[in-house]
Amino acid sequence: MLCTHLHADHVGWNTQLVDWRWVPTFPNAKYVFGRKEYDVWQAQFATDGNTRHMAGYRDSVLAVVEAGQALVVDDYAEIADCLLVTPAPGHTAGHVALWLSSRGQAGVFTGDIIHHPVQLKNPG
Repeated sequence: MLCTHLHADHVGWNTQLVDWRWVPTFPNAKYVFGRKEYDVWQAQFATDGNTRHMAGYRDSVLAVVEAGQALVVDDYAEIADCLLVTPAPGHTAGHVALWLSSRGQAGVFTGDIIHHPVQLKNPG
């Protein structure tokens, strides 16, 4: 599971509440986080971890880390023969994309590149 960035609307599905405890939704999965993004949120958590703003990070990222299911990767990490994590700067400090390459073809998976259809007509 790749998290392109760690905003609550992109990590909320990482965990589920079981017996009043946040646990990874997929117990056999690895959850991939970009190191730059993770480090930014970790530093912010160290200074104001009990705020509402940090709730999604606390229950949906840290719970995965504590369960030993996180894989924090550097830029340009190859996580499989055909999957490469690359920087996709702009939306957040460490936003990443996942590139799939196979049989001479390539595709990219990312999040929050556009927020409204008008951006397709006028990207500026």
